Amino acid sequence: MFKKGMASIIAVIILLVVISLAFRLLTNNTKEVSQSQNNIEADTQNQQNNIESKLTYTNSSGLKITFPQNWQGKYEVTEAEEVNSFAVNYKGDERADGLLLMLTINPKNSDLYPLDNGPNTRIVAQSMNYIITYSQGLDMPYMPGTKDFEDYGKMVAQVDQVLDSIEFTNEKIYLINKRIWENDQDKRMQIDYSYPEIRGVQGVQKANNDMAERAQELVKAFKDNIIDWEVPEVLEQAYSTYWVNYRPTVINDNYVSIRFIASQYFAGAAHPMNYSMSYNFD
Repeated sequence: MFKKGMASIIAVIILLVVISLAFRLLTNNTKEVSQSQNNIEADTQNQQNNIESKLTYTNSSGLKITFPQNWQGKYEVTEAEEVNSFAVNYKGDERADGLLLMLTINPKNSDLYPLDNGPNTRIVAQSMNYIITYSQGLDMPYMPGTKDFEDYGKMVAQVDQVLDSIEFTNEKIYLINKRIWENDQDKRMQIDYSYPEIRGVQGVQKANNDMAERAQELVKAFKDNIIDWEVPEVLEQAYSTYWVNYRPTVINDNYVSIRFIASQYFAGAAHPMNYSMSYNFD
């Protein structure tokens, strides 16, 4: 009887020892799996951070731009020596002289304030201290049928996406230019309507929506008026045009005031119709 009792106790002790060892082994394996998972997640995040750092550029004035992922390894940034500007060039197999875009950071108190955008240069962003102008390449530097020709063309088509990514890292509030551009040869009509989008601060979505909706309404009204407009036969090749641009008169953390300058011309009219309007947000 005693021997049978001792055997039962020993069996229970052995069972407990086995269970304890199995629990420790399972716990260690779980920790190793968890640690391995954490390492994988950390490596993935580091890889993502490395990709993002390679696809952004910030100059000495705090102007930051972000490039599309398919640009990775296909561009290079060159800083100008005499003026505060930088160029982004396509880095192809043959040479790296295909200009994708050039941004110039102009002081707000400078004489440069072209309300009228030029054919190859236009204002794309403004802050309390700077006006950013964008210049584009004038020609296609690569031969048709080559890989450089195809890649460069695709990247040029994405330049507006890069311009829309502009950030002023040293300023709280800034404006990004939005543009409605149409050139309809059949209707002999050209529209160039620029308006701002406020960024950098919270609570501006309604203001941005109001300006965007107003722009669409005015463009639509212009198009509707053209439908009923009779152009003299002698001027049937003339264009009707609608041009709108803006200048912020105040940009600070509490208040934004924007003055719009507009000009409408209907082909055959004696003169254009010019007017201005203002938007104030606090």
